[in-house]
Amino acid sequence: MSFSGFTLSELRSPKAPPGSEALLAELDILIDGPYVESQAINSPDSPVSSRNQQVRILNPEFQDKITWASDQVKIHILKDGTRIITGFRGHMGIGD
Repeated sequence: MSFSGFTLSELRSPKAPPGSEALLAELDILIDGPYVESQAINSPDSPVSSRNQQVRILNPEFQDKITWASDQVKIHILKDGTRIITGFRGHMGIGD
């Protein structure tokens, strides 16, 4: 499973990032689309973080089996100080 930040059509396009085709070949599930703060769902019951994202089932064995979500947050701080936050933030004020 991957949260790519790209849509499935972007990952399948000729302008896709290098390695996209290999990534898709290995995935069972893709959560596609970037996180958009103005469309945030803010619910630990949702497998997506914002309304523009979609769950793409690439392996038919997982069809109708996405009944979970995560309440975990990962924060990556890069050398330049940039933060990448993934997971459910809710109203914790992280990244504000």
